[in-house]
Amino acid sequence: MKKLISFCIVFIYLTLSVVAQKTQVSDYYLKKAEEALSNNEFQSAIENIDKYINEYPKEYDGYMIRAIINYNQEKNGVALIDINTALKLWKKEGRFPKENIYWWRAFVYQALEMYDKALDDYETTYKLVLKNDKSKIHDILYNRAQLSYELEQYNEADEDYRLMLKHNEADQVAMIGLVRNMIARKEYAEAVEMANQCEKF
Repeated sequence: MKKLISFCIVFIYLTLSVVAQKTQVSDYYLKKAEEALSNNEFQSAIENIDKYINEYPKEYDGYMIRAIINYNQEKNGVALIDINTALKLWKKEGRFPKENIYWWRAFVYQALEMYDKALDDYETTYKLVLKNDKSKIHDILYNRAQLSYELEQYNEADEDYRLMLKHNEADQVAMIGLVRNMIARKEYAEAVEMANQCEKF
């Protein structure tokens, strides 16, 4: 009886080990895709990431990397589908913080000229980095301010440049952005004053 119990315990242990090995995610194709992407070998990158997604359809990383590949090839509609899938499947254990996924989606929406949705995603990204990674604040606010400027929404761009200065009072990029907006509104005296302030830093 003891031998039978021992055999059952060993059998269960071996079975669980095999299952664990089968379910363990291998990032071989993921790394191959990233390597190809870094060398601008888009076809190879797509082939490898497709293999990864076929093996692990519930791992969000694959969809994100494929979205980035397609974005780089200006296949923005396809990229958007993959980013939305990545957001649905997202979990903390992965290569992309959640704010980065929203940030990428903002880029894609911008490329698709869906500007309201792009601005919404920049706002979501900003709120997330305030909690998780403040080192990204400058770049996110600059991206959004630049989009507002291109849309000739100078007051909205001003808000982001001033937010940048709130986080870093010596942010010369923000000051130059404000100068540019003032010139666009023909506020020349204010532009000169801001330019002088920028020069001090």
